[in-house]
Amino acid sequence: MILWKVLETDQSIREKLVSTQKENGPSALETLWLNSEMKKIDSANQITINRFIKSYGFPTKGEYGQKGVYAAFYVIQHAPLEMQLKHFNNVLEAGKKSDFKASSIALFEDRARSTLRNANHVQQSTRIRYHELVSSHH
Repeated sequence: MILWKVLETDQSIREKLVSTQKENGPSALETLWLNSEMKKIDSANQITINRFIKSYGFPTKGEYGQKGVYAAFYVIQHAPLEMQLKHFNNVLEAGKKSDFKASSIALFEDRARSTLRNANHVQQSTRIRYHELVSSHH
């Protein structure tokens, strides 16, 4: 099943990356290469999950099993903020149905909100710097 393949690729690249980073350090060539590979896998998985959800809806434990639900969950959790926000309610709804552990939902919510706060902070800082630059040239 496609969802199981997505879950396997999502988790296996991360396991390899963590192991390699511990052995060789974060700046080692192999670690950097695996990080690059992880980004490619993440992008492909995001496309797959978006298409799946568009065609079949958000996977449920009853229909696709725990692996299927977590495939969507991990891909969305590792995705850019835009995708996290797009599927935020789907993830929370699945959590209410007990398709995820409560701790997983809490972690997802915290990460999404933290990323959003950071993005807003950067946006505000950029606006402030822009206004300072414009003001200093007048």
